[in-house]
Amino acid sequence: MTFANNYLIGQNPRYISTPPDNSLSGVVVIPCCSEPDVLINVKLLCQCDPPKGIIEIIIVVNFPEGKPKEIHDYNKEIFDQLIEFSKQLKNDKIKVLPIWLGAVRKKFAGAGFPRKVGMDEAIRRFNDIKRPENFIISLDADTTVMQNYLSELEKLFCDNSSVRQIVVPFVHPKKNIDKNLCHAIMLYELYLRYYRLAMEYIGWQWAYHTVGSAFAVRASVYVEQQGMNRKNAGEDFYFLNKLFPLGGTVVANNTMVFPVARFSDRVPFGTGPALKQIIENNFSYKTYCLQSILDLRYFLENIQTLFGADSLYIDSYIDNAPKALSDYWKETNFIDKINECNSKCAHVNTFNKRLLRKFDAFQIVKYLNFAHEKRYKKSDVCKEFELLVNELKANSPKHAKIIEIHSDTQKDTNVSEFNDTQSISTCRSLLNLAELLDGLPEQ
Repeated sequence: MTFANNYLIGQNPRYISTPPDNSLSGVVVIPCCSEPDVLINVKLLCQCDPPKGIIEIIIVVNFPEGKPKEIHDYNKEIFDQLIEFSKQLKNDKIKVLPIWLGAVRKKFAGAGFPRKVGMDEAIRRFNDIKRPENFIISLDADTTVMQNYLSELEKLFCDNSSVRQIVVPFVHPKKNIDKNLCHAIMLYELYLRYYRLAMEYIGWQWAYHTVGSAFAVRASVYVEQQGMNRKNAGEDFYFLNKLFPLGGTVVANNTMVFPVARFSDRVPFGTGPALKQIIENNFSYKTYCLQSILDLRYFLENIQTLFGADSLYIDSYIDNAPKALSDYWKETNFIDKINECNSKCAHVNTFNKRLLRKFDAFQIVKYLNFAHEKRYKKSDVCKEFELLVNELKANSPKHAKIIEIHSDTQKDTNVSEFNDTQSISTCRSLLNLAELLDGLPEQ
């Protein structure tokens, strides 16, 4: 029996009949729905620095059910072009394997289900050659990559068996696009970096970006965690936040991906809807206020005091928490989760880990939404990022040095101070600082 036999029972059927090469190292999975540039981007991917093993690129072509015949025909044309390119491709290290998924039920229309189909197919191929140590790369059809992308991810997995998943840095290209779209994507990307940096600042252990086009996972880990979900949006967030607490996460600091900034109404939330919202709101993008995130330090810095605590102390602990956090815990019966963890844990470290799974990244988002309904108001992302910068400057020597260097650069180039949140130049300057603080590799 090979490593994924049990997992594959009841999963999607086999789509690719061509047997995998024994030298197969990794598989790139790309969901594709009416993507005009997918062939161009796959061709660019095939021009990456050659990996040591063989890399397969699986593109899962699909569209939502109930769409006009023109949508079916357009996607079928894309699939046929990919098939033709795969036949003509002369590359000993990279193979292209398109899958025709066709119409997808509305319940699963989005990136999650096609991504799962492609990843399950990758697992099936690794299972055929008994290679649980191989890896799956998650990419999107509109995303380009650095030249060393494939070889760098392969190296990270192959050189260190303790690496379970990799987060890839990202930047949305901002040259040669509409000025309004450029402004909008800068605000949205500033929000993404603000949130990650704020979570890192308060001591959240798993403050990583969760972007569908910017991660990779070892095959054995994918199977261990029962694979990708079928959510029509946010599948990357849910999947990765199951993996992070188990350890083995590495950030690929020497490579990067470049997702395109564009409008989209295929999913209920994410980049496309956010860009539309930002422009409709005259370039005002409101996010969680910094204080609501800082309140979480009460939990993170005192979690160990709950181990073995009696009900009197736990009640006091919850009552003394910041108001919004206290109300959320009471609303969600957090005391029951604390008691459950205590009943099943004999050691404080085990207790901490278990309780952090009960109050995980998903629960934090639910708390933040609750807090901004009941107590706080969302605020302009530029303003909140400035507040975070002040916190980092005062309390984080590592970040303070970066902020000081950036501030000197702004003076030298006569960039205005951070006081006009509607200004595209101010937004660009703030985002540049956020990228530096976020540790992006040189492009």
